[in-house]
Amino acid sequence: LLARHGVRGVVYFGDDIGDVAAFRELKALRETQGLNALIIAVVDAETDDSVIENADVTLNGVDEVEDVLTALAAKLSGGEEAWSRE
Repeated sequence: LLARHGVRGVVYFGDDIGDVAAFRELKALRETQGLNALIIAVVDAETDDSVIENADVTLNGVDEVEDVLTALAAKLSGGEEAWSRE
């Protein structure tokens, strides 16, 4: 799917053990095909360790996901808002 559409980069947010297979596949594509991939685990008290271990970075819950996406949208639209964990 990625190759068919010429995708050069992926940001993947996952929050449970069902996402670990996708995390691992994206890591493999990054290593074998040079795909730009950022793997983000969205964690809470019940998150399985394998989710955290297979991610590049973690965010603490959906509120932080919203903050990151809002900052990204602002940056892409030319805004100056920067994301920070306060």
